[in-house]
Amino acid sequence: MPFRKPALKPIRLDKAAPATEPQPFLKTVEVDSGIAQTWEAAHGPIAVIFPNVIQNFTLHRRQWQTWLAELDWCRIVVLVGNDRGIDGGPSVFVHDRQGGDPGKHPFHYEMSWADLNGALGQLAPYWATYLRTMPGMAGWSPAEPERTVAAAPEVDLGPILRLAARHALDTALQQALMSFAQSQLADAAKVATQDIEFHREHRDDTDIRFAAVPAAVAVPDEPLDPAVVRAGWLSVLDLADDDAHAAVATFSAFGKQSKTVLPASTIARVHTDDGGAGEWIARLRPTQRTAKFALLDGAPGHAALIDPVTEAVVAFDGDDTYIAAVPSRLATASPLASVELQPDRVWIRTEDGTTYLCPETSAVDVNWGYSGTGPRVLAQVLHALLEDINIDVAVGLAVPPAGLVELCKRPWEPGTVLTRKELEEAQRA
Repeated sequence: MPFRKPALKPIRLDKAAPATEPQPFLKTVEVDSGIAQTWEAAHGPIAVIFPNVIQNFTLHRRQWQTWLAELDWCRIVVLVGNDRGIDGGPSVFVHDRQGGDPGKHPFHYEMSWADLNGALGQLAPYWATYLRTMPGMAGWSPAEPERTVAAAPEVDLGPILRLAARHALDTALQQALMSFAQSQLADAAKVATQDIEFHREHRDDTDIRFAAVPAAVAVPDEPLDPAVVRAGWLSVLDLADDDAHAAVATFSAFGKQSKTVLPASTIARVHTDDGGAGEWIARLRPTQRTAKFALLDGAPGHAALIDPVTEAVVAFDGDDTYIAAVPSRLATASPLASVELQPDRVWIRTEDGTTYLCPETSAVDVNWGYSGTGPRVLAQVLHALLEDINIDVAVGLAVPPAGLVELCKRPWEPGTVLTRKELEEAQRA
């Protein structure tokens, strides 16, 4: 639909006289990364976009180009930001097809919430963060009272809820999935409520209209037992369907407990010619592509392998690279015997002769040979493994002895093997 030229001479909305009567509301439409509400105003059609993704789009030129193409019949496209604007209300950025310098900014100017009210001839509706959904906003009109809308987090809960519905009530799997979904909904409702309270605190109710409030979400008095959470997600990892894969990927990215619940903390890329890798590569076996592979971002097209000793999954690209889930805990009773230092890689050998990828925390990869965080984290991990080979290093580690930190910082020759005796001497130094 071509842009309709306004009846009035083009002028900036923040410089124009306020409309003397409410301007006609047209419709609510879904656009890329948001919802737009459109109005027929004296200065031409206006689209007011509420992004449904928490991201700063202010200077995102490509996103503005997308919106302008989708709303090609509107003279003015307005973006409502996620922060405070120039008058204490929500921030408002304007792109006017008939004004401004397109080469300077994707938007042409910022105006106040009061200016937007003036352009529309009425209180502009404000849709709080996470209430910006098509089901929640569809069919809205200026005449209707405040709505109650279910807050929708950015995460897609569909696979989580379908998977939960397919399993028996009160199983660890079903409880863990529902607990995660409920926490996401509760967090989204809390953010929406805080957004409304924030703007209500800084604006008079006669200056801003809240189009909706979030629907209540029940929150349990006590959180789900961590043992049940872990058991439930470990059960999900063994499933092979698409919902299970999506659920693990979602939980890994958004779950507050994911780093302590899921068995892999980081991902390692091991090459066939890497020093120290031969024994580990030799024991890998083909396996079914279960949801554990979501920990590797799926690795589509790669051969599905498993380390039978640790049950960690590995994807092989068919050439020379193995993408491995690095466990945060070694399931062995055999004490640490030695450490082999290879470029960007540390291998652990236990007294029974088995070689393992060094366990890693979720924050920083272990490393050696320089003064930095990687060697310090390696010292923490080794200090813990010397005391307890079964410790989960993702849960929390003690401050390592200075001698062990210095040992890990040294620029050793690649392939250097440090014995348990040398490590313990460094602990005591």
